[in-house]
Amino acid sequence: MNNHSYQVGEEILTETCSKKCSCKQLDFHCISASCNPGQECTVKQGKLGCHFRRGICTVTGDPHYFTFDGAVAHFQGTCAYEISKTCHPSLPFFYQVVAENRQRGHPRVSFVSQVEVWLENGTLNFHIFLRDGKTVEVHGSF
Repeated sequence: MNNHSYQVGEEILTETCSKKCSCKQLDFHCISASCNPGQECTVKQGKLGCHFRRGICTVTGDPHYFTFDGAVAHFQGTCAYEISKTCHPSLPFFYQVVAENRQRGHPRVSFVSQVEVWLENGTLNFHIFLRDGKTVEVHGSF
């Protein structure tokens, strides 16, 4: 493929990740392939493959949740939900994002009323509120 030499047992993806090819003893065989939802066909660390898109998570409206891996969830709960946080305790920083849903007129309908973000890095600490009505409030210590 592309006038390259491959080792026996080596597997490669085509340029668009639409085929996965492998080098057998005397044969080069390809099968259909595709990236999973939330992934894209890109080169990372010099190797072409299906990689997760850069981390973007969105919470919006009555409530729609779009996760880092591209999944979508719609539900009408009326609680505060932890959206994301630092998981590895050895990192030199901490963050946490919590979205709060409230009822909107009808008992079966809710909306994102507030998002809270905590950021901590040694002596810097911030607690940010993104409130309904597009109000932003920042509490911090240095």
